[in-house]
Amino acid sequence: MLHIPKHVAIIMDGNRRWLNKLKLPDLSRSYRGLKKRIEPIIDCAIDMGITHLTFWAFSTEKLVSTSREVRFLLVYSG
Repeated sequence: MLHIPKHVAIIMDGNRRWLNKLKLPDLSRSYRGLKKRIEPIIDCAIDMGITHLTFWAFSTEKLVSTSREVRFLLVYSG
């Protein structure tokens, strides 16, 4: 029988060089990542019975990002 954990933590590792090639504003890139990657993971976790997910997306590099992007990430992480 497969054991499914109740809490899964994911450390996200973005690729800023790839994102910069998209030539989108920081908030657009963050929103795109949320819709394209995080929401499907959440949906899958719910289907599997995982009750708690932790996404760590805040690095020291992010501290020097625009304040709008930092606020966006903090709103979705809280």
